Amino acid sequence: MVQMIPAKLEDSTNLGEKIIFDALKPLGHVNPDWIILHSLKQVKVFKNLQAETDFLALIPGKGIVVVEAKGATGVSVEGDAWLLEGVPPAKRRSNPFDQIDNASRGIRKFLKDLGYDMDKIPFARLAWFPRIENVGSLQLGMAIEASELAFKKQVGEPLKTLKKAIDSQINRNNENPAIHYEPQYFTAEMAEHMATALRPKVALKVDPETKALERKVSRRKATDEQLVLLELVARNENIYFEGAAGTGKTEMLRQSALEMRRNGRNVLYVCYNEMLAETMGRDIGELQGISVFHINSLLMKIAEIKSWPKDANTDWFDEKLPNAALEKLSSLSGELHFDAICIDEFQDIAARPLFFDVLMGLKRSTYMPFKLLMAGDDQQQIFGMGQQIDSFAFAKKNVPNLTHVSLNTNCRQSPALSAAIGRVLDRDMDVKRHRLSPEEEGRLDVYQTTKERQAKDLAKVVSQLLETYRPQDIRILSVYGGKGSVMAKLFDEKDLHSKELRDLRKLLKHPVSKDGKISWRSIGKFKGLEDDVVVLTDLSQDARKWLEGQNKFLSTQVYVGLTRARTHAVMLVQDGLYKKHSKKLD
Repeated sequence: MVQMIPAKLEDSTNLGEKIIFDALKPLGHVNPDWIILHSLKQVKVFKNLQAETDFLALIPGKGIVVVEAKGATGVSVEGDAWLLEGVPPAKRRSNPFDQIDNASRGIRKFLKDLGYDMDKIPFARLAWFPRIENVGSLQLGMAIEASELAFKKQVGEPLKTLKKAIDSQINRNNENPAIHYEPQYFTAEMAEHMATALRPKVALKVDPETKALERKVSRRKATDEQLVLLELVARNENIYFEGAAGTGKTEMLRQSALEMRRNGRNVLYVCYNEMLAETMGRDIGELQGISVFHINSLLMKIAEIKSWPKDANTDWFDEKLPNAALEKLSSLSGELHFDAICIDEFQDIAARPLFFDVLMGLKRSTYMPFKLLMAGDDQQQIFGMGQQIDSFAFAKKNVPNLTHVSLNTNCRQSPALSAAIGRVLDRDMDVKRHRLSPEEEGRLDVYQTTKERQAKDLAKVVSQLLETYRPQDIRILSVYGGKGSVMAKLFDEKDLHSKELRDLRKLLKHPVSKDGKISWRSIGKFKGLEDDVVVLTDLSQDARKWLEGQNKFLSTQVYVGLTRARTHAVMLVQDGLYKKHSKKLD
């Protein structure tokens, strides 16, 4: 076929060029090795104008035709003076052959510098007026050949017109001793190489490191704006921060803990999520005056239990452990009494009243009033006891003079991603506004997969993500724990015959050795934390049934998982889940 480059015209293309382009494009079955470049621009400047070629026809075995298309409705020529009608004023006196000659010199030099012997390749000119009828004879003089002009009639025979132009160029110079054309030198392969070289093909983009920094700066600014709310409630003793994922609840507690420490208080920060406790421990837990604990670790310290029994189950952690801690409160040393307590993920604590009773037993009486700050979101109750708890109602019942701060502004997740999550999950995202710009990049991809194909599809997803994001900005989460997830199975497999799976395993951090750069965990383990990119795996009917057996819900797990992502989220779904929004992976 005749290859048109580009294959589609820009809307701004002038009428003359459109007519010729539309005439050439349908003729793809003829002359299969012809290549026609449209709107070829050159950096070279002549008379303060950029050189541009309307069409450049590369005809293997023949030569090259440089075409200048004019959409004029009338033309008159006297010597070197041209006057065109029906064109913009700035182009009324344009001499098409001056334009062709200027462009031809630049093209020839460019190709010659690449090593092609341009003296062997015929170069023909063609000025084409596709809107004008050629009636009567033309007095062309010595500057123009009849074969170098085309009109409306030739629109019906475009390939013949181009071939006539190049044949005439060859015939005119057959007897010129200074010119030695060798049309057969110009092969189809050479034409392909020239077409590739003549058109710019540049792929430049901001590197992942810079993009990560830009995202961090924009979110830091959004969070700082949210923290202004703390000044409004700073004098309140008991505060409950309630808000959807991404509204800054954890940051509110973090900043409050730092401020209370500066004011001389001994502060306890406690949460239900172990990984969140580890993160906050590294962040503020080493500061004098702030103690950070995972709730189970705190209870064991109070109860003076060094390790839990091998057969410890949910009943042991939720009943026996807190009761053992309650028995020790009366004899507790002073180091575990606090002037202020920050309870993160309060919805999980509220589901276990014994935990709350232990925490309230850690209050220290001093000249400073005790301060209790809580943060919760009932939409993230994935560690519940099989029933939905109204966390704020529980707190209000047990804490007098409680100030309720409702956080309705998202300062973590891009608005586009937040909206996409709402559409896919068919739910209200519980935010009224966003501090991040609507222009902030954000997307959610939902891909269909199968249990057998999931690992390879995950490898493809990771490979695509690494084109834009750093490995450390990607987090893979599963509804299953450390044994049942697709990532865990990759490490259990001794011999992986697939190279893409071996490469994926190298990228993943191992829970023991910490090798690799991409972290993975269960959704529950990562609750309360965030990353730029989150990939959810193992979303299947089997997972749904497994969760329901524990009085948990797949929809809640997916919501919590997706809201861990700041910019980009990916779901790998099986068994027709979220079919309306899913697509096959390329």
